[in-house]
Amino acid sequence: MQSSVRQRVFMLSRSKKLEVELDKHNVGYLPVRGDTLRTSIVETVTKHINEAFFVARDLPSDHPEVLADRRFRSANRWPTGLPRGDRLLLRDDGAVSA
Repeated sequence: MQSSVRQRVFMLSRSKKLEVELDKHNVGYLPVRGDTLRTSIVETVTKHINEAFFVARDLPSDHPEVLADRRFRSANRWPTGLPRGDRLLLRDDGAVSA
């Protein structure tokens, strides 16, 4: 079931996914060729040809650390039109709690 939810996320239009483009907290959508891997200062650097959608520990938008803009402490952002059930499955996929 979670696999089909992930497929639905990546089947959204590029414009929908870019509504939540990767932010400074590393949460959101990373488009194809949106990241560069530098493995050598000698070789030519190429951009990745994969895409990703990153979520974090689910903190409410009024959480003190979110409001303080603490690094890597942000509320998850979702493309419009993604059903709430899908968001919950993605959020809980491999969830880790402190």
